Amino acid sequence: MAKRLDKIQEEVSASNFAFLNYLERNIDAETSSFLKTLSKLTEIYVFSGVIRNFFLDNNNIRDLDLVIENDIDLSEHFPNINFKKNSFGGFKFNINEISIDLWALEKTWALQYQKTIDFNDLNKYIPSTAFFNFSAVVFSIQERKFYPSQPFLSFLRDKEINYVFKPNLNYSLCVVNSLYYSNEYNLKIADKLKNFLKVLSKRNLNYQEAQLKHFGKILYSDEQIKNWIDNLKVRKKYKIFK
Repeated sequence: MAKRLDKIQEEVSASNFAFLNYLERNIDAETSSFLKTLSKLTEIYVFSGVIRNFFLDNNNIRDLDLVIENDIDLSEHFPNINFKKNSFGGFKFNINEISIDLWALEKTWALQYQKTIDFNDLNKYIPSTAFFNFSAVVFSIQERKFYPSQPFLSFLRDKEINYVFKPNLNYSLCVVNSLYYSNEYNLKIADKLKNFLKVLSKRNLNYQEAQLKHFGKILYSDEQIKNWIDNLKVRKKYKIFK
């Protein structure tokens, strides 16, 4: 019998210190020092792939996604790091082998899209703006605790990829990543996401450009992606607004 979500919530809450140990084991000393210094300047929330990998027992940390509460002058505090603007208004940089994407909360695209936010409820806001359910969770460095959403708990229970926040600036990458993460982690695709992928496949999306920017290489041809989407079996239809 599948676990109840409240039991999974308890297991996530019991993993707070294990996640901190996981970070310490799998990032280098320089990256760890960066996080400790940054945490003295502003609230830091870790989200996306590193949390997913932790719960899927994958020890490979190649990148970190961070949201900071205050828009601080990073160059002033970290003059030895070469910060570059990423595609969505944040910063992208490397510390040794770790690639880091960092956003000041008020400059994230989702906040600009939604216009308003209760800054006293950030732990609920950030997960609600993730496209994938496996990204709908944050970890507060200062509080040393997870803030999972119900979609994330459902992901841990079902090992099924779904979408949470549909608006997105890069649907091409959403499609590619649905295929990539399904293959990479042997995960199922939820019917709701299957329906949406079939809608997106009718748009003029540039999968090749998305892969080059994100992975630095082409993993799938347009034909492979089209055939994969065409062959997705949908058990339940969802009305997807274009």
